[in-house]
Amino acid sequence: MAKKAHTSKKKNRIITNVSPVDKQLDLIGSQIVQRNYVEAVATCERLLNYLPQHAPQRADVLAQLGTAQGMLQHFPQSYDAFTQARTLEPKNAELWYNRSMANRFTMRFGQALRDIERAIELNTRSELTEQFDEALQFSRQLTEKSHHIART
Repeated sequence: MAKKAHTSKKKNRIITNVSPVDKQLDLIGSQIVQRNYVEAVATCERLLNYLPQHAPQRADVLAQLGTAQGMLQHFPQSYDAFTQARTLEPKNAELWYNRSMANRFTMRFGQALRDIERAIELNTRSELTEQFDEALQFSRQLTEKSHHIART
């Protein structure tokens, strides 16, 4: 007669060490998903005051801040946040793309075009290619129109 395998009635627990910074980043992400952009901005600002200037998470916080500011239509602040994030991660195509979008809304059409061109150069994610290409075409149109208006 075969013996029954003994199964433990205790639940398997997975213990993870989540840093306070990661918890705050998760909170910011939740606030943005819930469209609570004012709170997301406040949480980002608190976290930026806490983080050292060269902390690896700083670019993530700045990117979230840029997103929240953009959703609040605070485009100069969004531009500033994406510019700072891009300085920390100069090869991040999504930061270049997002700064390009902020440039559009602050009427910096030439800079928006240069930023989206750089995003395309740096892009390694095929799922973003179409979105970036559409943004490039639109930025070209805006730049051409603004140059035409300036000449007349």
